[in-house]
This record gives sequence, C-alpha cells and structure tokens, in this order.
Amino acid sequence: MSFRPRSYPHPVLSPFNRDYIDGSELYGEFDRSSEGGDLVISYDITLKSSRLNEFRAADTGAFLALDVYSKGSRWRNLYPLTAGGGSVRISETQIFGTVEVTPMLLAGRDAELEFAGINKEYSSSRFSVQEGDVLAHGDTYFLESDHHTSSNDGESLISFELSEGLGPDEYEIGVTYDGIIVFAGKNVMRVTKAMSADPAFRPYLFMSFYKDAFIEAIGQILTQYKNQEEPEEAWAKGLLAFIDSQGLSLDVVQDGDRNAVQKFVLQMIANDGVGVVSKRLENGQALA
Repeated sequence: MSFRPRSYPHPVLSPFNRDYIDGSELYGEFDRSSEGGDLVISYDITLKSSRLNEFRAADTGAFLALDVYSKGSRWRNLYPLTAGGGSVRISETQIFGTVEVTPMLLAGRDAELEFAGINKEYSSSRFSVQEGDVLAHGDTYFLESDHHTSSNDGESLISFELSEGLGPDEYEIGVTYDGIIVFAGKNVMRVTKAMSADPAFRPYLFMSFYKDAFIEAIGQILTQYKNQEEPEEAWAKGLLAFIDSQGLSLDVVQDGDRNAVQKFVLQMIANDGVGVVSKRLENGQALA
C-alpha cells in the first residue's frame, strides 16, 4: 500500500486531499524501544471526526490500524488495533533501518456509507466501500530499528543458468518471481563459472554481468513503483536492503530513465567493481 498522494473512489481523510473540511484529523504519537530482540512501537492514536467515529460504531465496523513498513527489508504488516493506545512488537530480524508507521481507519465490511457533514460536495451522496478499504490515514511517522546490517549482499541475489537456446557467447537477463537470472550460452557459462570460483576475478563480474543484471532488476522495481505496487519478491527485498546498506536510495532515479538507472547501478557496485581494480592499480598490483 502506498501513502503517496492518490485518488480514491470514496472520500478519505488524508493529509493529501481536502475531502474533509470539517476539522477532522487522524494522528498518532509514537515511541520505540528494543526488548529481547524485538522492536516495540508504543502508540497513541487520535481520531477527531464525528462522522468517522460513527462508522466505527455502526454496521461498517470500521477499525483503527497501523501500517508498519520497513523500507530496508521491504517488509510490511498491518496491525488491527482494539484500542487507541498500546504497543506492537516486531522481530528485529524482519526489519532493516528506518521503519515507517502510518495510522489508519479501515472499513470492517462491505457497506454503503453517507458522508454528509464533511464537505458540501458529498452532502447527498452515498458511496460503496468494501472490507479493508481505507477510510482515513494520517501522516507517516519514521522510527529507527536497531537492525542496521543487511542479510543479503548483491552477489547472492544473482544466479546463472545454461541456456541451450542461446549462442555460446550470448547471455540474457531474466527477472522472475524467484530471482535474478543470467541465462548464459555455453562459453559464457564456462567463463562466469571460472570467474566466480576465483576471488581475483570477482570485481569483473560486478563490472559486467552483475551490472547488467542489476540494471534490469532495478528497472522492474521502478515499474512496480510507477504502478503503485510494492515489490514482494524475495530478490527485490534483498536488493533493496543491499541498496539501503550502501546508503543509497532509488528515489534519485527518474522513472523510465535507463541512463539514470545505469548511473545508479555503477555507483551502487563501485566498491565491489571499479573501486577494487582501481585500488590494485594504485598499489602496483596485477589486475587479477
């Protein structure tokens, strides 16, 4: 779920629109602590809206919830709340870096709702909502977890497969749900296998095959973002964690700009590729 500005088919109380002009608010106060390997998020949620509070008590069974999202690991979970105050516990192994917390009000079941009083535009209108639809969300709050080491490196996200349909010196990049795959012709497979086995040649894998694979993979992630989708694939979560561990962010890459993607990837892998070879040359060492 994305909390960037967007349109809904029914009125939604949001920091990004003016569907509600009656002074309604949804906001929270949050604090964090670490206990026994868990991140504990304490919360106090306030919903100031006579109409939405009516929905909480009526047939819609609307309920407060917290959307918790770890950007580094691309882990997300929705926590239904039984009260406006309390805490949730999250294993530190699930998350990485900054954790985003957004208070929400969701519809508890399918219903026809009338929003009279929030805005003259909706005084005589009724809207259909389905179970789980967003009725309100507040600003997103940012907390830091205690897990600041990535469980993935870039190299482990890529695999090679022999493809009989390719010429011996050809290769193609495939990004599937299960992983980032370099489909290789016979000669390419032989060369990359030998390079992978010798640490001295590892930088050249990053400067060639890995670079091309990361460009394709990041392009697919950006396409998902453009479609307001969150990547759920394990390789995507791992790659995003790797990017975060380098102190980088895909926010700097323009959608659909392949040159910008390539420039970003070169920066991302510099310490594993060109940087390693350059240091060898500075120290008077052999290239491999």
